[in-house]
Amino acid sequence: YQRRVHGYGDGGKLICDIDSLVGLPSCLVYSVGSNGDFTFEREVLARTKCEMHTFDPTYGGGGAPPGVNYHILGLWGSHRSRESMGALGPADNLGDIQRQLGHPGRRIDVFKVDCEGCEWDAFHHIWNGCHYNIGQLLIELHAFGPATEGHYQTLRTFFKGASDCGYLIFSKEMNLLDAQHAVEYSLVQLKTAELFFRRTHCPNSTRSIAL
Repeated sequence: YQRRVHGYGDGGKLICDIDSLVGLPSCLVYSVGSNGDFTFEREVLARTKCEMHTFDPTYGGGGAPPGVNYHILGLWGSHRSRESMGALGPADNLGDIQRQLGHPGRRIDVFKVDCEGCEWDAFHHIWNGCHYNIGQLLIELHAFGPATEGHYQTLRTFFKGASDCGYLIFSKEMNLLDAQHAVEYSLVQLKTAELFFRRTHCPNSTRSIAL
């Protein structure tokens, strides 16, 4: 039940059971990194009624389609000023971003991240303590320069954090436009996967699952 959004190559993502998002009473999508390409947002909005927020501190937001709440703001593990980023806007950790938007503690049903390397610092914060409720994570992981033991350790730390917080990989594919430096991963929260499975395979089940 995985569905491809935005085709193959750079920007393509695989979502687990996107149809299940339609029936949720409140659906929230965060999309980090756009560079003016809103194909992902358009396709998700065409299939769901989710509330969509897109973040990018390097692009002014021109061309954002109806239904997209655009923020000139980046994702990081802590606050970074616009000047230190050399960008149009600053960056903050996920908790501070949610507070700014009035979403503290709110579940993020789909979290798409393609931010050219910000993911390592950002997820060091996100996985620490497993405080965030994220249904599924669609992320491009980046490596820059020759592979070193430090790179491998950073990668192991990322996936150990994901596992400790209850996330499973359901898709992995190379970015066909940058196969040496970028890999697309899709991960799903275990309780979200169980909910989707019951919807498709056990529609008469009376067991409730709190998301």
